Amino acid sequence: AELFDRPDVKPSLAHYLLRSLPIRKIVTTNYDQLLEDTLERLLRHPVQVVDRGHVPKTAEPDLTCVVKLHGDVRKSDRDDT
Repeated sequence: AELFDRPDVKPSLAHYLLRSLPIRKIVTTNYDQLLEDTLERLLRHPVQVVDRGHVPKTAEPDLTCVVKLHGDVRKSDRDDT
């Protein structure tokens, strides 16, 4: 988590190009928050981060979301202590 949760880690061109696709649901194995940060900047509203246990939430038609299969740097094991 410490490796990815730093202010100097910035989205790349690939993150922005991915967002240019006409999709509202993204499934990723990425642990960092770069994809959702990019989406929030481009869309100018918060993006729902969904863990694999809450995938049914993605059925909401107007929801832009990122499903994170391997967890989230912002919700790491260190938050459970």
